[in-house]
Amino acid sequence: IPFFVALLLVFFSTPLVIKLAFKVGAIDIPKDDRRVHKQPMPLLGGLAIYIGVVLTSLVFVPVDKTLISILLGGTIVLISGIIDDLWGLSPKLKMFFQLLAGICLIIGDVKVDFITNPFSIANKVIYLNYLSIPITLFWVVGITNTINLIDGLDGLAAGVAAVSSLSFALVAGKFGYTNVIIISIILAGSCIGFLPFNFNPAKIFMGDAGALFL
Repeated sequence: IPFFVALLLVFFSTPLVIKLAFKVGAIDIPKDDRRVHKQPMPLLGGLAIYIGVVLTSLVFVPVDKTLISILLGGTIVLISGIIDDLWGLSPKLKMFFQLLAGICLIIGDVKVDFITNPFSIANKVIYLNYLSIPITLFWVVGITNTINLIDGLDGLAAGVAAVSSLSFALVAGKFGYTNVIIISIILAGSCIGFLPFNFNPAKIFMGDAGALFL
């Protein structure tokens, strides 16, 4: 149910976001021959994905410190992405917002506590202790920019995020992490609800707002 609720929310809110993007001037205008699209394309598609994720999560996931930290961190990077889509944002400021989002996660106890030892046959884990915080921040910034960098082809970032989220749901199901399952399928549903508008020929781009949020 959360999957389909998120999917439908994004599917029906995306046309409204398209109108909003044109109204506020969040438009990607092709300036060279390397662009696949030849017409001005609305950005801010990530706002529709954000709406689907946040509203569905607040309904189906217990509202605790962990969920609040995830949604707050996501909101911070979404805002930085909207600013970048509208007016541009320096790399240093982008990094600042990403680190701030990572700190929100850590405060909500969402962090990398241990890693698996790849050289151990018994799959023993290595606890990070004090290294947990810098590694979590490194991971958040790294993955955030990775998704942003692959957002160059229609449907690619949303498709990768959808597949990754469904994979997370399967792994979480193996260990019985119910809330992780729900959040993962909500994100997957939101991405899939956006894809009909983002496949080539795209009607809207998710922009930095969407790529950073994913």
